[in-house]
Amino acid sequence: MSVFLFGSGGSGDMKLIYTDTVTGSSQDTFSTGTLPTGFKTIVIDSSIRIDSSVTAGTAAIYYNGDQSTSNYQITRFDMSNNNNIGDFRSTAFSYGPNVIGASGSANLFSNCRIIITDPEGTANFKSWKVQAGMHFSTSDINHLRGAEAYAVWKNTDPITSIVVTVAHLSGTPAFVPGSTFSVYGLK
Repeated sequence: MSVFLFGSGGSGDMKLIYTDTVTGSSQDTFSTGTLPTGFKTIVIDSSIRIDSSVTAGTAAIYYNGDQSTSNYQITRFDMSNNNNIGDFRSTAFSYGPNVIGASGSANLFSNCRIIITDPEGTANFKSWKVQAGMHFSTSDINHLRGAEAYAVWKNTDPITSIVVTVAHLSGTPAFVPGSTFSVYGLK
C-alpha cells in the first residue's frame, strides 16, 4: 500500500483536513476549529510572515484551547549559516515555527513542518517534532536559519483543535497576506 495516496478529494492515506491562506488584511491566528478524527499522525505545513517590526520572532501552537504555558515543554536546536548554533529549552511556551518579521527582506516567508504522532491517544502526553527554516535577508547569506525542536503538551486528551498565534512580541502582531497554514491527517 502506498504511504501517500491522493485520491479524488484527498481520500487517500494523507488527507488535507484544514487550510487557510491570509488574504486581504492581516490575521492574528490560525484556528482549525474541531478537527476530524481517525488519524495516526497529524502533519502541519506553514509558510508564514508577520507584520511586527522585528527581523524574526516565534509562533506558538496550542491544543484544545489550552494556553497554560506550564503544560508545554520544548527543546530546540538552532542553526545558522554563520555557524551560530545554540540550544534552547523552555517550559514557558509552546513552540511552533520561527517566523519572519516586517524587518526581514520583502517576500521572504518562514517555512515549517510539524509532525504530531498519536494525536488521538489517551495514554500519552502529546509530542511533536518541528523542522523550520527561514532566510530573513536576501542581501546576506549569513541570515539563513534553521531549527529542529521537540515539544510536549502535558495532556492525555486527544487533540481536537489547533491554534497558532504569534508569541512574545509587544503590540498586536499578525500574520500577513500570503501566509498559509495547512493541516493533514495521516491514516
